[in-house]
Amino acid sequence: MGSIITRKTEETKSSTAVHGGEGPNISSRSAPHGTNTKEPDLESDKISSQEQVAGCWEEIDRQCERLEKMCYCPSADQTLQSDVTGWKTARIFVSSTFRDFHSEREVLVKKVFPELREWCEERKIHLVECDLRWGIPSDSTTAATIATCLEELDRCHSETEGKPFFLNLLGERYGWIPSLSDVPEAVQEKYLWVPNTSITCMEVLYGGYRTKNPNAAFFIREKDFLADLPEQCADAYYEKGVLPREHLKVLKENLNKRFPNQTFHYSCEVSLENEHGTRPKAKLTGLEDFATQVLYFYKNAIEKTFPNQRDIKTLPSDEYEDAMQKKYVEQKSEGLIGREEEVQVLLAYAKGGPYPADNTCGDFENAKDEESKSGIEGQSSDTETPILCICSQAGCGKTSLMAGLVQKASEEGLNVFYHFVGSSPYSNDHALLLYRLICKLEPDKESMDKIKGMKENETALANYFENLLLKLRDSEQPPMLIVIDGLDEFSHGLDWLPANFPSKIRCILATRKENLPTIARLKALRPKWWLLPGLTENAKSSYVEQYLKRYSKVLDSTQMKLLLANPLANCPLWLTIACEELRVFGNFKKITTKIQKFPDSLSGLLKQVITRLVEEDETNCMKKFLCLMKVSGTGLPEYALLSLLGNAAHGQPIPLMVWANVRRQLKPFLRCVSCNSAVERVVFFHKTFCEAVQEQLITSEKDAAYWHLYLADYYENFSGQPEMHTIEIAKHYSKAGAEDKLIAFFQNARHNSQLTHVRRMYLPRYLCRLPVPGETGVKVEICIFCSSKMGQSYFGQRKDACFICGQFAPMYKQGVLCQKHGFPFKQPNKKCYLCNGVLLEGKTNPVKICNFCPVTTNTCIALKHV
Repeated sequence: MGSIITRKTEETKSSTAVHGGEGPNISSRSAPHGTNTKEPDLESDKISSQEQVAGCWEEIDRQCERLEKMCYCPSADQTLQSDVTGWKTARIFVSSTFRDFHSEREVLVKKVFPELREWCEERKIHLVECDLRWGIPSDSTTAATIATCLEELDRCHSETEGKPFFLNLLGERYGWIPSLSDVPEAVQEKYLWVPNTSITCMEVLYGGYRTKNPNAAFFIREKDFLADLPEQCADAYYEKGVLPREHLKVLKENLNKRFPNQTFHYSCEVSLENEHGTRPKAKLTGLEDFATQVLYFYKNAIEKTFPNQRDIKTLPSDEYEDAMQKKYVEQKSEGLIGREEEVQVLLAYAKGGPYPADNTCGDFENAKDEESKSGIEGQSSDTETPILCICSQAGCGKTSLMAGLVQKASEEGLNVFYHFVGSSPYSNDHALLLYRLICKLEPDKESMDKIKGMKENETALANYFENLLLKLRDSEQPPMLIVIDGLDEFSHGLDWLPANFPSKIRCILATRKENLPTIARLKALRPKWWLLPGLTENAKSSYVEQYLKRYSKVLDSTQMKLLLANPLANCPLWLTIACEELRVFGNFKKITTKIQKFPDSLSGLLKQVITRLVEEDETNCMKKFLCLMKVSGTGLPEYALLSLLGNAAHGQPIPLMVWANVRRQLKPFLRCVSCNSAVERVVFFHKTFCEAVQEQLITSEKDAAYWHLYLADYYENFSGQPEMHTIEIAKHYSKAGAEDKLIAFFQNARHNSQLTHVRRMYLPRYLCRLPVPGETGVKVEICIFCSSKMGQSYFGQRKDACFICGQFAPMYKQGVLCQKHGFPFKQPNKKCYLCNGVLLEGKTNPVKICNFCPVTTNTCIALKHV
């Protein structure tokens, strides 16, 4: 907004100006009319400046009086009623001069707004920050620039009934003062333009000053930091002209007077950076209090403006799942750009039309084998309709396409059932899908009590579903569209999936092409295949324009061509990540270079993202989080992450603010899953991201072993529930190659439901297992004392327990030792294998190996690493 205009003028004032970032190249343009190029330093100039400023504020006061008489302005105590079932939009407009607020804007974009956005989403509110640091094309006129800025502020007004969420940052610069010739007459009239004031000041007036907007906040930076600035950096932070300094002084005074509870003063520190021997670049730090104050103010303002925004997590479980699915569809359909033609093709099929034109390749042709598992010919009949399966490579936008189809079909009145895996923690449980689908299909509502009774019984649900489809084939079933996305991500197999549905039910499934087991199972059902193509050139251009438009940003034609020329630009996921990287990129002079360096692979781009996230993280938690997530394999519960990222040994979890920043920065790359109602886990959204972390951050076996040991140590010693994490402990000790630690864990672990399985899986790997021919081996025995012990010594052996797994072993084989390991035990005074005590005649028990453990009769069972 005003920040762009300020940047434009400041760049033209001095060819040596220091910029906080890159935008359209306008440095060659002449200074706008009205720009002050001469610094008044005489007493008469000071008096003249005071008179000009006083005249401006007399006009502003008159405007405020007229507006108060003309219209009613809601006070801060009054709130707007909102629809508790619908989502709202909170649009925060950020206003400041440009060159001197780069650091604060970085804090807002990367820390404050992500946390505020998540807070809003919990209340069914969409947060949009209007931060116009860049976005004005290089060929834009001054008039168009001003109009664009104020029109964006208009949007903020319209969505809050004249009380926009407005954030103004003031330092020691006043900003560009345009002449009236720079401002179109229509703009002057509409926005009550005050001559001889800056764009930033006009934003303050329109954003909240005139109407005493309760949602406006003004943050004034104290000037103490100027004493630590090198002389060559001072110009970017300090206004030298007498007139702008007078303007700035009066503006601050009036803000403090008119908004005593909405004007905040904050301090900062200076950090100097040298780039390749160039002059030092100043960066402001110590902005934690600033970030906290901004966050606190807007949480309160949004809460008051949009009360009663019901949290969907408070709904009953069934309604909660439906609400999560609906929310997910709304969010994903917003990202549907350039797929309008595909939506119409699928919509026509959903309404009862023909199958989409066949675009399958040889790998997906329906099997001709008459002995195939299903035996279905894949042709429609009067009573049955085969499945339509949409298949694509990862990142091609199939989920957004399916969400767009659902939205369009619902708008046109179709009866639609949809289920998107990834929309909620339990959405990958096919029992939940079956339950929801049965509830939708069952015409006999009196059967609902029976259906609810089998909600957790997967087998019963599958049988009921099969019988229900048979019943519907013989009934007058109303038309319905079934949409299921993410078929390859279900926690179990697809045995519940039928090959055909009743004729009036159209079923469209979507899966990734890379998941071969799912593809093989679907081939057995012989569906109709439809391979999703990449984006067209027009679609790619439209995608980028609309994505950046949400943040009031625009690429020039050269930058756009360069971005779309990348071979991976036809992949929506790649394009989305690239646009997001450009959105948060702060050095505007290097936007073109940034685009040129985008790799032509999804994994390569993700590695760039990972590098940036790690380099920008000052807490070192980002790298720690990414590495732990990668080596975990199955993801990590949030409660464990809080401890792992903090100091688990001293019981100090990571501060919630730090964790929130890490999680929010990675939010596009994470999701939560839960199988069979287990504890919810955070996992990477895509295998490619996991692989990128491996290649970028865990580059050696030593690195991997370190993180595996880190996890195992936490689960065993600091989780407080090692019995619940037996599988995790054993897995990570094994992958770290820490055999001694694993065996020690087996020795000391309490018996639990997981231990038998884990010992049987891992322990045989650490036995000697040398062949013991004939009678050359030593039969292993233990004393009665060791036999009676429980939870002590080696594996808590009892006389009836298997030495390997600890299970009761009525049928067993006696363990033997090879000559090397058995020598001490075949002396005249035989010793107990466990305690090394002398065995008394008739006071011994054999070491038993049950028939389920993978140890043969004549192999040595000595623990070779103990």
